[in-house]
Amino acid sequence: MGDVRVVLDRGAIAGLANKTWMRAELLAAAAPGVARARAGAPHATGAGAASIHPEPVLDGAQWTVRVSWTRQRYYMRFHETGTVTLPARPFLVPAFESVGRSYR
Repeated sequence: MGDVRVVLDRGAIAGLANKTWMRAELLAAAAPGVARARAGAPHATGAGAASIHPEPVLDGAQWTVRVSWTRQRYYMRFHETGTVTLPARPFLVPAFESVGRSYR
């Protein structure tokens, strides 16, 4: 058996981050968590839950996906984390924790 040598082309790997299909794959990977977050979010009108969305974000040299609600639905944070008068009713973090467990 011969020796195996692996050479990483860091330029090519970094170039993948700029590919449209790579961002699409990241968004697709987030889809199950987004669906669970929308389902678990408060639904007084449904507008806040409907605004939950993923967006690709370049964090240094690495792409990641941020999942949040739109700026107009800022009040969703109060439901997620709670306030002095409103107890926390988390829906975003538990949604992704449950999706993460299903991948293990």
